[in-house]
Amino acid sequence: MSRFKESFTYFFDDEKWLAKGWLLFLIPLVPVFGVLGIFLLKGWRLSMVDNLSKGEKTLPKFDPLTWLKNGLILWVALFVYSFVPHIVASITGVGGIVDFFSDIRTLITEGFEPFINDELQDFFWQMVIFLVWGIISLPIFQAGMIRFTINGSWKSLYNIPGNAAVAARHTLAFIKFYGYWLLFILLVILADMILAATFIGALLIPVVTVTFFYIMTASELGHLAKRVRASRSQSLNITESANSH
Repeated sequence: MSRFKESFTYFFDDEKWLAKGWLLFLIPLVPVFGVLGIFLLKGWRLSMVDNLSKGEKTLPKFDPLTWLKNGLILWVALFVYSFVPHIVASITGVGGIVDFFSDIRTLITEGFEPFINDELQDFFWQMVIFLVWGIISLPIFQAGMIRFTINGSWKSLYNIPGNAAVAARHTLAFIKFYGYWLLFILLVILADMILAATFIGALLIPVVTVTFFYIMTASELGHLAKRVRASRSQSLNITESANSH
């Protein structure tokens, strides 16, 4: 529980948290940031995970250009991963991305009965494919992100066999991580419901929903990355020792 509590407090333990992280709190509140915000936050989290994986709890230095670049790399990779189930659906004859949105349009514009008669079966199998791929791909993508953090190569994001091996090697740690992740989501929803009760509180909902979620998940991702980094270093030491003999 102390580690879980740390996910909420570590950000403010850095004496220079305001100078290093003021932009994170401004992003959800200023519409002009728009799309840039989703790249900046993801890029910042990658830098934070890198620090935590090395055992450093200080916040990354203020570097929006690096955050923007790394955030863009991560979102492009996510887009590539998310496109896979559409390809699978097309190959299996269930329908691809165009058919998926067509099914949604049928449900909205023509009602439930035409949707049941014409589209329900395909829509059901599309959802199954999306769900199964989500369960499979999420730890693989997170493992790729951690490897990207450790070795600095964005190509690690697309090394599915290597990422799957890392996720399998640390299965229990990944399960624990996603348990925390789910708890974070529930806490964010609860906090938003409480804040919605007042006008001033409602204005803070974007900060809680977006910024604090990235801050909290960065902590758990950092602990996970630290475990992977330690395991990698141990393997390299064993290999070097074996080669020397």
